[in-house]
Amino acid sequence: MTYIGDVETAQFAAGTGLVITKNNATSNGIDKNELTAELTDAYGNPIEGQKIEISIEEPTATDDGSSKFTTNPRNAVTNELGQVQITVTNTQHEDVNVTASYTASATGLSEVSKTVTFGVIASSDGYPCLDGSFACIPTYEDPAFPNEILVPTPSKQAADVLGFVQGVDYHQYLGTDQQEYRDYSSPDGPRVKSHNTARSYQT
Repeated sequence: MTYIGDVETAQFAAGTGLVITKNNATSNGIDKNELTAELTDAYGNPIEGQKIEISIEEPTATDDGSSKFTTNPRNAVTNELGQVQITVTNTQHEDVNVTASYTASATGLSEVSKTVTFGVIASSDGYPCLDGSFACIPTYEDPAFPNEILVPTPSKQAADVLGFVQGVDYHQYLGTDQQEYRDYSSPDGPRVKSHNTARSYQT
């Protein structure tokens, strides 16, 4: 015998309504935290074919829209098990609150939330580029400065990984007979050196 869930009493049950299945993803915009939302009726029968609402919230101090989510099914309609899979990515080291909600005609709003964590990128995680190189760092050659290559100031995330401290100037000039170099370096992190003089947009 197959029980058909009662849509009028659909809800997210305590403990099973929203479950974290993968946590502590790296904050590289690719690694994912995963959750499963499950909609059931008052008797625990799965509710199929109902669209649920998913929202995410970053901490106020770091709320810059860096966190993104997708659902499976893509339209967030519950499958035969009453479930929707949720994946969340981020480029910030922070906790993100994930909320699933549904309003039933008889029981009203049902809402459940969980918090997932995104960790700092380690230097062994292919940083700064996915292949472990520096090839993805944008550069610009200004005709006004023919012996220089312009590179952007590292983002806060890059600075954190490289060990940069705010307010400390890590640009160093190393004179040679033929060429001048400018380094982006930290006391403990990797060193990036250009064969031409490199200067940042902002120092």
